[in-house]
Amino acid sequence: MSSTLIKGLEYLQKINPVDQVIIMLCDQPFVDAKLINKLIATQAKTGKGIIASGYSKTFGVPILFGKAYFEELMSLTGDEGAKKIAAVHEDDLEIVPFPKGKTDVDTEADLRDLNL
Repeated sequence: MSSTLIKGLEYLQKINPVDQVIIMLCDQPFVDAKLINKLIATQAKTGKGIIASGYSKTFGVPILFGKAYFEELMSLTGDEGAKKIAAVHEDDLEIVPFPKGKTDVDTEADLRDLNL
């Protein structure tokens, strides 16, 4: 997980330095532009450095990180994900409700269940 995140962030900073980044996965079918815009708007409104999606009594992706956290993101190793960083910085974390975030599609059975 960490290597993909690091490569993506390195590439972004190389081609067009950014002040924030949204980390998301491709297996959450209910993520849409409305949610992404809500993450961005919540950051602008609250000034918090980390804006996460909340679901199933926890938080996770999609998650927005401000530039202040890029160095920590770049230091992740192995199977570590960005949630670890967010958990350490709860004072700078805001959660946007996203109940459908608990749904992900990892198997053919998940896809069948989604289409019911």
